[in-house]
Amino acid sequence: TEGQTLTLETTYGNVPGYGYALLGEIEVDGQTMHALIDTGTSAFFLVWDYWFRATHYLPICNYPNIGYYKCPGSCVPSTISTITYVDQTTVDIFEHQGTLQHRGAII
Repeated sequence: TEGQTLTLETTYGNVPGYGYALLGEIEVDGQTMHALIDTGTSAFFLVWDYWFRATHYLPICNYPNIGYYKCPGSCVPSTISTITYVDQTTVDIFEHQGTLQHRGAII
């Protein structure tokens, strides 16, 4: 439900090119990933595998601590929204529906 807090078990891992980060394990559409936890945002988003492969020169296997979301079927970006952080970093996001699981429960 929108607006609820999701409590995750966390690990502290090195993300190449980013540094050490707080990560939480989740399962989305049957894919296990370690999401970067950002306590300063109310937005929940995943890094799209297609985008990551198109924009990073290192192979995705060089980033073992994080999972990148692969759409189970076709994934067509709908309306794109931009989130701008205090340091002026921006993230373009689009809505996509899937199944989020944690501790075996569908959320």
